[in-house]
Amino acid sequence: MATTRLRKTFQYPGDEDEDELPEHMDEEEQEKFIEQLREEDEKRNAFYTKSFVIVLLLLNLAYIHPVYNARSFQHILLSLLGVTSLLSSAYSLWYMPLRAKPDPKGKRPLRPGMDFEVGEWGGGPIEQYLGVLNAGLCALLALAAVRLKGRSSAPDGFWILCLLPGVASALVFTAKRTMLLVDVAELENLRYRYKGA
Repeated sequence: MATTRLRKTFQYPGDEDEDELPEHMDEEEQEKFIEQLREEDEKRNAFYTKSFVIVLLLLNLAYIHPVYNARSFQHILLSLLGVTSLLSSAYSLWYMPLRAKPDPKGKRPLRPGMDFEVGEWGGGPIEQYLGVLNAGLCALLALAAVRLKGRSSAPDGFWILCLLPGVASALVFTAKRTMLLVDVAELENLRYRYKGA
């Protein structure tokens, strides 16, 4: 007995649910939706910011033992520079968030989160130079880590503590850029741009 096979036409996953979705959202629904997205984004960013700042502050505890058991003034100085760098990273994360640069032509960037600037203070000296100074500290500590890695005069694993601020600074920068990728203000701009179209 021959069996017959019925062939179904291919459908995209969204094709069968088209009738169930609303075609358009009115202005009030758009405002509620954007406000909900903004609240969720602010809560998530606040959680990640607090978590990273707490981690950065806890990392400073790693320098207590080397300071008390330092074999030379150089080790104390490098430990203090590491603490300074970690505190600078925590400060920049808490007080100097990244924000998207406004485009003078009003065009959206092709890759969101790639064009950014720091903070909301209007370009004060701390905002301008803290990142550069912190990067210089991290580079100086990385050079010290290379010099101390094979020496017996340095405490065991001290070179890792010299690399820690650079790793923390890179993670903070990445976290700030990741938080910038969700830009609710861009949704509002789109809503007003297409209003009445």
